[in-house]
Amino acid sequence: MTARQKSYATACHRYATIVDHLEKYLFEDVPATPLPSTRFSPQERQDELVGLYGAAGVVTVNSREDFLIATSVPIDRDVTADPRRGIRYLQRTFVSAELMQHLRFQKPIEMRMDCVDPNRMYVRFPSRWVLAMTARSLGTGGRGTAEALFEAMSDSRLRSEVAKLRDQRRRERTERIAEANLAAKASSHLVYMLEAANDEETKESVSRNWTDPSAPLDPFFIESEEP
Repeated sequence: MTARQKSYATACHRYATIVDHLEKYLFEDVPATPLPSTRFSPQERQDELVGLYGAAGVVTVNSREDFLIATSVPIDRDVTADPRRGIRYLQRTFVSAELMQHLRFQKPIEMRMDCVDPNRMYVRFPSRWVLAMTARSLGTGGRGTAEALFEAMSDSRLRSEVAKLRDQRRRERTERIAEANLAAKASSHLVYMLEAANDEETKESVSRNWTDPSAPLDPFFIESEEP
């Protein structure tokens, strides 16, 4: 094992350890800890409410594949599916026997990425959902959730895509600022007119005595040019 591989394994192990402690705290310690206000734990309160009103908002999932599809992330970009090479996305090629068979006769309706494993893609056809995987998914299929998440976050290809989007947003923001500065320079001569108008209004409001019976009752008096 090289020093780079050892560093990667150490970082992955530390990340998995942190995730394990965090999950135990959120899903074991917090639900079982009694609250000072009610003296009941959140889990006991939840069980009581479920017994009275039932489980509201619960979605029934028939299989593990349905759960993975429901929790996957939709792909908004237009991705081309090649019947001979599969689907190319984020510098990865997603293929499977079922995918290639469906691509010969049908076009994909929807594509979704697995929320944990970036090497798994779910493709929807008019007849059914089809799973497509990369060549690396065979080597990472036996890893746990924490290891898969760590690999997804440390993947240079995914980070390069995010960097491109971040640079694009930065360029768009810079262009908007430049346009705003040009617009401000084009109307800079109006600032002196506005300041002069404000000074005249201030002097008029100070010199006019609104307690005088001859003064108009409307404070926003509009002067007319008619004699």
